[in-house]
Amino acid sequence: MLILWLGLVLLFGLLSHNFLSARTFVALANRIPPLAVISAGMTLVLIIGGIDLSVGSLLGFCGALFGVAVANYHFPY
Repeated sequence: MLILWLGLVLLFGLLSHNFLSARTFVALANRIPPLAVISAGMTLVLIIGGIDLSVGSLLGFCGALFGVAVANYHFPY
């Protein structure tokens, strides 16, 4: 998975002049930890044999709710 991610970073870096910048890597680093925590929790659920699909729907709902809060209520992000 890491090799695939590095390949994509290299590909987009070659295709775009502004992609390989500190701002891009900071944005990527800010998005990885929440997904890693959710993935670790879901891995444990799947290992014990339970299948819980509510995590994905709850993650999508929270993202949509946050988007509405930022757009309509000027919620600081």
